[in-house]
Amino acid sequence: MNPRGFSLVELLVAMAVCALVSGVLAGVAAPARAAFEATPALLDLHQRARWGIEAVSGAIRLAGAGPGIPAVVPSASAAAGDLFDTLLVVVPVPGGAHGVVAVDQPGLSGPITLMPGAGCPQVGEVCGFTEGRTAIVIDSLGRFDVFEVAATDPGQGQIVPDAALATAYAAGSVVMEGETLLFETAPQPDGSRALVQRTSAGATQPLVEGVTHFGVEAWDTTGRLMPAELADGPWRVGGVDLPAYDADVLRIRGLDIVMAVEVLSASLRGPAGRWFGRSGTAGHTPLRWVPDRRVRASVALRNAS
Repeated sequence: MNPRGFSLVELLVAMAVCALVSGVLAGVAAPARAAFEATPALLDLHQRARWGIEAVSGAIRLAGAGPGIPAVVPSASAAAGDLFDTLLVVVPVPGGAHGVVAVDQPGLSGPITLMPGAGCPQVGEVCGFTEGRTAIVIDSLGRFDVFEVAATDPGQGQIVPDAALATAYAAGSVVMEGETLLFETAPQPDGSRALVQRTSAGATQPLVEGVTHFGVEAWDTTGRLMPAELADGPWRVGGVDLPAYDADVLRIRGLDIVMAVEVLSASLRGPAGRWFGRSGTAGHTPLRWVPDRRVRASVALRNAS
């Protein structure tokens, strides 16, 4: 080194080398930062997809309360295409209260008298039913209602519905503890959609955010059932707060659940299309685009009618 310091040429060469190294580092930093941002988003994407599929599949595995009782009731909106986009699941409580109607119910709001003896658990107040429990009643025609037990009369062996039912139930109808769960997507304030679960008690529980697609395929012993086949009757009563359903739902033996979720950060979404959700922010490199996570599960009905 010159004892008098660096020459101008040496300084220029050093500056050029520094600029070159800085440029290389900058070029590496952007993809590294993009990957760092995308990794937790991908993990969250996979977790939400798995949770959504398992929540619906788990309810279906418990569905089915016996012959003549629909385990699942899928329905389709006009925009659903060849898939069902709403699924009602009838879920009994394993080992829960149950009984058989002893005499015809006197009116839509009248008490339901349950037969003592066999089929009537000798626990609780009336066949295991106590005030506040949710019950499903169904008759030999496949008509059913879900209601909350407003009161009981152990002396008369009666339970009283909390509201008028869709029909008065005849002797021989079955009553069991259980509920219905309705799965569908609902719009969110930010314009996205979420998979939600609506209970027979009226509660709405968000399950998965950022759902871009939710659909159900139904199968019987011969093959796939299209939405049109479950929309032409004959119709059965599904209760005051439940939709009427096509009797063909009793043919269903299994379901395929199809769902896609998008990354929650708008900056990581790519252009709208088959593998992406809603359009993201323009100008990002493809390394920052995270495609939808698409999942599918096949579930056989445990207690098909």
